[in-house]
Amino acid sequence: MLVPVFYVLNGLLALSGLLALWLRSGEQRFSLSLIQVIAGLPLLAGEYLYLAYHLEARAARVVLFSEVVFALTWLAMAMRLRSATLSGERKSRISILGEIGVGAVVTAGAAFFLGYRLVPEISASILTFSNAGPAYFSSVLLLITVFYAAWRLEQFWRSLDTRLRWEYKTVVVGSFLVCGTLIWSSSYRLTYLAVLPKHVLLLSALLPLGWGLIFYGVLRHRLLNRKIFVSRKVVYSEDFSRGLQKKLSSMEITIVCKDEIRINTDPKLLFSILENLLLNGFEAQGEGALVQIRAGRDDDTGQALIEVMDNGPGIAEDLLPDLLFEPFKTTKDGGSGIGLWQVKRLVTALGGTISASNRAKGGARFVVQLPLRPAKPRQ
Repeated sequence: MLVPVFYVLNGLLALSGLLALWLRSGEQRFSLSLIQVIAGLPLLAGEYLYLAYHLEARAARVVLFSEVVFALTWLAMAMRLRSATLSGERKSRISILGEIGVGAVVTAGAAFFLGYRLVPEISASILTFSNAGPAYFSSVLLLITVFYAAWRLEQFWRSLDTRLRWEYKTVVVGSFLVCGTLIWSSSYRLTYLAVLPKHVLLLSALLPLGWGLIFYGVLRHRLLNRKIFVSRKVVYSEDFSRGLQKKLSSMEITIVCKDEIRINTDPKLLFSILENLLLNGFEAQGEGALVQIRAGRDDDTGQALIEVMDNGPGIAEDLLPDLLFEPFKTTKDGGSGIGLWQVKRLVTALGGTISASNRAKGGARFVVQLPLRPAKPRQ
């Protein structure tokens, strides 16, 4: 009775991925994947519960099909984490169509092979299946997907500023609980080629717990369609946007770089960091601002050092050393307090640090430290 309903709900969950074609930003597509996960986890848990009390071939097929659909949804969420955390990330419609096409092929293949080629055996209340069959490969897909998602989650957590982690901790903890649960389940299934009722019953209890943590975090902190790095909405070109060129036309910028420096970084993010620091110097001094950018390297610590110094009035002492990097903290007239907050987050995402101080001769001094790229060994 419930098996056809499960198939219909899984089909609707898979079709909801088409909505990504009409979403423009990375955070919107990530939010779509998050909503799909929130909808898919209770469905998968309910199917596990059904299988625990109805150990039959039809129930096993729909559970394995649902695992494939959920694996693709979980994979999409993991892949879109980067777009959700970095501003300016854009994807073409063709690449989105490619993702949807691959997902459609995998889903259709799973529906065919699991529906018509899977013949599980049931004996002594244990469901067994053959090696290298449809159930085996669907479990491999689930295992690889969940491992990849766990790795992406770990990278996401490390890139978060410590002040923001409390907002995302329940989502991350719940996601890791889901990953750990599915890794254990698929690993056991691949090792023993069997499904035990008590195991799927345990899955039906653990997945709602992970779902509850994710749902609470999303609802409590309003994490849907939310940017971690708030953009100043500057329109970028290869060097500077036209509006920025007009602002900086009266600023004298001196660049000093005596050493050869190679770092692992995202050029767009590094450009955004320097742009925001230059804008900060311009807004502090206005016409006639003088800014010096000095780059060097510290081989002892393996860090590249980038200093940005201006001749403005300096930084208010009550904002030093770290308060000025918090959102909406500024003493400038008309300032938003967003620019330096964004800089701190971008630097952290690149694995670096930033500090601020006042120069003895007047003006502000910012020091950005980024990891150097390891030198290639000579042949």
